[in-house]
Amino acid sequence: MSFTDKLSDAMSFLSRPKEYLDSRTHYPDSPRKSPWRFIKDQIWYIFHRDGIHMSRYFRYGLDRQEITTAKLAEYAFECQKCADKKIASNKLSSVDPSCDYIVLLRDKLCFGTWLKQFGFPTPVNDYMVRGGKITDMSTMREISIGEMPNLKFDHFFKPATGGRGIGIFHLRSTKTGLTLNGKPVGVDELAAILAEGFFVGQRRVEQHLDLTKINPGSINTLRLLTIQTEDGVKPMLAAMRFGTDGSVVDNASSGGLCVGVDMQTGRIKGPGNFKKQNLLPYIHPPE
Repeated sequence: MSFTDKLSDAMSFLSRPKEYLDSRTHYPDSPRKSPWRFIKDQIWYIFHRDGIHMSRYFRYGLDRQEITTAKLAEYAFECQKCADKKIASNKLSSVDPSCDYIVLLRDKLCFGTWLKQFGFPTPVNDYMVRGGKITDMSTMREISIGEMPNLKFDHFFKPATGGRGIGIFHLRSTKTGLTLNGKPVGVDELAAILAEGFFVGQRRVEQHLDLTKINPGSINTLRLLTIQTEDGVKPMLAAMRFGTDGSVVDNASSGGLCVGVDMQTGRIKGPGNFKKQNLLPYIHPPE
C-alpha cells in the first residue's frame, strides 16, 4: 500500500474518532493512556500495518499506560504472523494439499452429511430450501408452502453457507398455526422469506434445563478450541455462549453473551463479554 493510500486511511479514521474517545477500558485497575494517545497509537498502527486500524485495541488492553510503542510494534508483528497463518490454513491439507476442503466447514448441509458418514453426532438436517422450493431430506420429496401449516415443525432454518447467526430463524408448529421466532407467520410471509436464499432446516435439539435459564429461546452452546499436535488433538480453551434479549441464536456476533470455561474444572468463569459492545465485561444478575 502506498504512502498516499495510508494517509487517506489515516484521514478517514480521524474523521470518526469519537468511538475511540468514548470507549470504556477492559482494565479499570490499570492507569490508562489519554484519549489523544489512543488516536496516536491508531495512526501509528495504520502506517505500520498497511492501512489497518486496531479493532481490538481496548479488548487487548492496549490502552494501558504500560503499553509502550515498542510493545505496540510487537503486537503488530504478532498480528501479521496470525494473518499469514490464517491464509496458510485455508486449506485442510491432511487429505490432499492440492484441494481446498474449506467448503466442508462453510456449507452446513455438506458438513452435516460428512460428519454423519464418520459417525459423529451432528444436528439433523431435515429440510433443504433452495429458490423457495422445500425438500424433505428423508424422502427427497418436494413440499409446497401450502402444506407447511399441516406439518410438525420445531426447526432452526439457517442459511446453508452463512455464519455469525445472521439470517437464522426458528420455525415452530402450534395449535393455531406456524410461528417464526415466537410470532405468528402467514404462508405468504414465510414464502417470501424462504425465496430469498439457500437454507437448511435443522431439528431443534433438547438442551439441559439449566442452559435455558439465561435465554430459553436459543440453543446455548459450548465453543471448544482445539489444536492438532503430534500426540493428537488437544483442547486449548472453551467458552459458553448464550443468546440474549429473546434471540434465537447464541452467536457472539449477533449479540450473544460469551463466558469463559475453566478447562480443569469445567465450570464457568466470569465475567462474560459482549462482542458487539467491544467485549465489555458483564455479570448476569443473580436472580
